[in-house]
Amino acid sequence: MNDLVEKKAKIWNGKLRKCLNAGNYTQESFAEELNNEYGTTYSQKAVSRWINVGAKQRRRTVGFPKYETMLRIAGLLNVDIGYLTGETDNSSFTMEKACSFMGLNQTAIEAIRDVTCQEGKNDSPLRQVFSEGLNAFLSSDRTQDLFHALIDLYISSLSLYESKKRVYPPLGNEEDNELRLENIIDEQYGLSEQTKYERFIASEAFILLIDDVF
Repeated sequence: MNDLVEKKAKIWNGKLRKCLNAGNYTQESFAEELNNEYGTTYSQKAVSRWINVGAKQRRRTVGFPKYETMLRIAGLLNVDIGYLTGETDNSSFTMEKACSFMGLNQTAIEAIRDVTCQEGKNDSPLRQVFSEGLNAFLSSDRTQDLFHALIDLYISSLSLYESKKRVYPPLGNEEDNELRLENIIDEQYGLSEQTKYERFIASEAFILLIDDVF
């Protein structure tokens, strides 16, 4: 195997194992699911080969599954082949575009979809209510105020966290160390008070948003 193929094989193996673990699949149960879904006759040994692409077995190198098999594997795992081969770090190219457009990660996008597109309820009145409610919140003039307040709170909280975990090597004498300790305490107190203030502003912005929507 050349370097490119070896790299792709490692990515494939790692992501396939990750997906199988996430779905609580054993090699046997995954083969059974594939066979039930597609009317195939895959065995546990086949799944074992798929998650060991590139390995040496009996003087032969385990190759990638056939493209049709890869399609079935990806389909059952609800991901694109491109995710399994490392073309995208998201579960699908559609998700990758959504993340790029929204500036959010996949977890955040899926959290929104969980609200608006509940599995098995895509045509239910409840889905419409969730979508209308989310649209009302995001369309409010107060939403940007809340987002800005949350960003300020995040930055303030991050500064406080970084200040607390910062390591200060000892200085030359005790007096200098005591002075620096006082400065550190003052700095952390100021950041703590700033964080409390930003939390209050975010809470007020959320209340104003609720009032505006309802």
